Amino acid sequence: MIGEATLADAILDRIVHNAHRITNALDRRRNRRNQSLLTATRQAEFDRTRCPRLSETRVRELLKWLSRFTEIRSLTLEKNIRRLASVPLLFEPGTAWNYSLSIDVVGAVIEKVTGASLVEAVQALVTQPLNLADTGFTVNDPERLAIAYADSQRRPRRMEEDDLIPTMPGLGEVAMSPARTFDKDAFPSGGAGMVGTAGDTVRLLETLRLGGEPILSSESVRDMSSNQIGALPVVGWPGWGHGLDFSVLLDPTIAGTPESEGTWRWGGAYGRSWFADPSEELTVVAFTNTAFEGMSGGGRFPQDTCRAIYSR
Repeated sequence: MIGEATLADAILDRIVHNAHRITNALDRRRNRRNQSLLTATRQAEFDRTRCPRLSETRVRELLKWLSRFTEIRSLTLEKNIRRLASVPLLFEPGTAWNYSLSIDVVGAVIEKVTGASLVEAVQALVTQPLNLADTGFTVNDPERLAIAYADSQRRPRRMEEDDLIPTMPGLGEVAMSPARTFDKDAFPSGGAGMVGTAGDTVRLLETLRLGGEPILSSESVRDMSSNQIGALPVVGWPGWGHGLDFSVLLDPTIAGTPESEGTWRWGGAYGRSWFADPSEELTVVAFTNTAFEGMSGGGRFPQDTCRAIYSR
């Protein structure tokens, strides 16, 4: 099998190797190429002849195609990673930053490193220690799942199965399937596959804000919440950088926000937004279940909520 290793196998082996190095050296200064895995920059050897510069039209086509991966319930995690590995890089690692489905790749890395399924690893390392009883990859009781909505002209509309939701200008549509959460055979998507409650999310964020125990060391939390992409811009988010898991506010004036420097912020495509401001000892979570108006960076609601809170 080793002699017949595909490009996808080589990429995954390289990622696993670097994941071990990162795990063993969290308290040391990292090499940019090693960090690119956790900062959503693809970690692979760049070959200009195999990965030519893509036209804007081609980029849009690829993004639209990739957006369907996490909602195709017949895929396994391994098959999804192999499909991702078949897509050309958008840029040479370390030269730009872009949020992507590489978070699903990190999910596969966790499986390789722990020897457990992603579901089992998340339970053992995060949800069970914090008693997050309502957070997981599937929902057992359909009555408890809030209805998902999508943006519409006058008012949000009820989301349909395999719905194509228009996203930000130039990025086409994103395929969404609310019923995926009931399918125990759907692969666990590290970037878009979990459901939970606002209360559980607050507990997780407060655990991180207060130092990380019992799930992480304070050093790991510091790395997570520090800008890891240098001066590379976050497109559409002026004044923000990115840590190992979420965006980090670098300049409130440039960002046009009342939040303090060092605030963490992120959200979810189904209308979830949250931010944690360590300086103000403040954590705010909003679950609107409306794509994409309720998502951080997707609509006005999250920023309007933020301004209302800081104006009090």
